[in-house]
Amino acid sequence: MNPGGTFQQKLKQLQAFSHLIPGMIIIRRMDDFCPVFISEKGLKSLGKELTEIQAEPDNFQNAYFHNEDLFDYREKLAGIQTMAENTSSFSFFQQIKLAQENEWIWHSCSAEIFHLDEQGKSTHIITIANPVNHLKHLPNKLNRLVAENLFFKQNLEKFLLLGKREKEVLRLVALGKKLSRNR
Repeated sequence: MNPGGTFQQKLKQLQAFSHLIPGMIIIRRMDDFCPVFISEKGLKSLGKELTEIQAEPDNFQNAYFHNEDLFDYREKLAGIQTMAENTSSFSFFQQIKLAQENEWIWHSCSAEIFHLDEQGKSTHIITIANPVNHLKHLPNKLNRLVAENLFFKQNLEKFLLLGKREKEVLRLVALGKKLSRNR
């Protein structure tokens, strides 16, 4: 968003046209990550009122956002939090639990600093989330990526204990190569 103006002025401008933006819009405070604005489309998708969500911000995060999917989201968020310009944005995939769905729905999300204080420190972040479950191949790929990432995290220490030749053999097996014994 434009760095000029107060937070309330920018929020009022966004509210005026948020119904025209596809997807869910969420603005959160950076200090406690509590949502201060969720678009009507977002509230309808989540099946809650903003006051209900604000009453239990931790429950909101845990109930609607599959936190294992965040990968390096928190790290990127911390990185842009210290920037003096709000030109930095990042994209990520996240599973969100919608009110009318029984399963997690993959969303393509984009986040950016929404407001900076007088010292240039970010105070609010805006995220726009769009479902991608209609792209049938993408959720399967994302699920596989999450599983691979989890496997990697769970087995990194074991991998680091392998010797150079063991790592090479493992790499060749992963590539589908057959090992031949030369005696």
